[in-house]
Amino acid sequence: MGKPEVTRKNIILASIKLAKENGPSNVTVREICEEAGISKNTFYLYFHNRDEVFGETYFTDDDEKQRRFPQIMLEYDSPLEQFWELLKIDIERHVSYGPKLLATISMQNVQQINFFSDDPEQQPESVKVFISLVGKMQRMGEIKNMSEPFHIVKAVYNSAVGVDIRWTQMDGGFDFKKESFELLCTILQPTRPIENY
Repeated sequence: MGKPEVTRKNIILASIKLAKENGPSNVTVREICEEAGISKNTFYLYFHNRDEVFGETYFTDDDEKQRRFPQIMLEYDSPLEQFWELLKIDIERHVSYGPKLLATISMQNVQQINFFSDDPEQQPESVKVFISLVGKMQRMGEIKNMSEPFHIVKAVYNSAVGVDIRWTQMDGGFDFKKESFELLCTILQPTRPIENY
């Protein structure tokens, strides 16, 4: 990762840390800059305002997924179980944000980012991995849904955003992981149980 990507990620991580501690509405650009060790000018090279930062957090765990993916591949032979294991990384991160921060992140994400470009070059690495795993599930007969893998992953993403928003509106009042799992099963239509719930 080159320096601009490292700086951008540091700004995002500093924002998340401060928002978890103080609530997203109480975080200022000045505090983000202090936490990230950058100037305000540097901040504004990357983002227009504080809220824009929160919209870019959905894929901050791509490094974590890439780091854990080889171990997941060794531990689980099934692409279906590999997919679920990677999705759990997102679920754990979203729950760790808490309802207030996740509400801010979700609303900013919905407003400013489209991760599902038809151009594979524009897709985040984790989206490409999920698309590949869906294709493998289909070839191995692990799922009944034979739609285009790209469209299946997009449906999973859209349902995940719906779970995020509903969970925040209910102030964390339901089992986030269970709800995500049930929606995933509805979309994929597995032909066998997913053992690594």
